[in-house]
Amino acid sequence: MFKRVSIKEIEDIKDRLELELEDEYSPLPERKKEIKSLIHHLSVWLDWRDYQEREHYREVIQ
Repeated sequence: MFKRVSIKEIEDIKDRLELELEDEYSPLPERKKEIKSLIHHLSVWLDWRDYQEREHYREVIQ
């Protein structure tokens, strides 16, 4: 059902969404709201992931 994706793929998706958001010729204004929301969620998830990796790294060192 779900496919596992890499962090790099998620970052690429976020980058593509940011490029689409910058596009002046976006057909629907509602789409920009959706894109902003998706970018926000991806950013939060990526930040959380970075935090978790740092915490795990600290635990391994100790």
